Amino acid sequence: MEKAIVTGAMGFLGFELCLAMLEEGLEVLAADSANAAGDRWLEVGRNSNITYQHLDQEVPEEAAKASVFINLYDYFTERKRSKTLKDISSFIEKNKKSFKEAAVLLPTVLSNRSGETELSDFLQFLEEQDITNQYSIYLPTLFGSGQPETFLFQQLLSKSDKEDDFVDDPRSAIYVKDAAQAVLHNGRSLESILLLSDDHDSWKKSLSLLEQAGPDRGEVQNYIDIIPQKLKHVGVKASLSFEEVLELQRKP
Repeated sequence: MEKAIVTGAMGFLGFELCLAMLEEGLEVLAADSANAAGDRWLEVGRNSNITYQHLDQEVPEEAAKASVFINLYDYFTERKRSKTLKDISSFIEKNKKSFKEAAVLLPTVLSNRSGETELSDFLQFLEEQDITNQYSIYLPTLFGSGQPETFLFQQLLSKSDKEDDFVDDPRSAIYVKDAAQAVLHNGRSLESILLLSDDHDSWKKSLSLLEQAGPDRGEVQNYIDIIPQKLKHVGVKASLSFEEVLELQRKP
């Protein structure tokens, strides 16, 4: 059975990626910095093909030669503390000999509160690890059930007053479950790519469905674009309409 390791596995994208892997019949090691998997683990049920471990632990022998998905998307969009990034670095350094290949999952933009230097230093660290078959997958705004409140859609749905502080990339929005499937299927090419919605106005169309959005609420704030030049673009087809995804996101 094919094996995979996901860091940041309890995050918004990380958890959906674990679910997508289970649906494909992979054996998954979910690694995170939390002391326990938390309530989301109930969604997995009693699936014997997934196990949870803290990032402090070494990868067990049965997970050797697994594909690792280094989830920096959730780290930078959820604005987790730097200790988590240090935990990920330590996990990679201890276990890199167990990795068959490594996919780095990154947001397309960094918000003003996220650090270019922090990301640059981490990517330099990864290069120094000399992991075979290392590649990157860039993702824009992801939305759906469980979206963090750092994103504008969730702020509007929860009627947050944080009106000028969000991490969205207004150029594209993808349903998180579709993004997880696209990461899994396109990652097998071992090629760095940029995932974008097949609908070029996906973010604006989704925003327009939220009644609370005033005429200026979707004004684009300053952000740092980190998409490399000449990166291959891969379109992601929506499995649900914008209305259906936002309705799922409205549910508690």
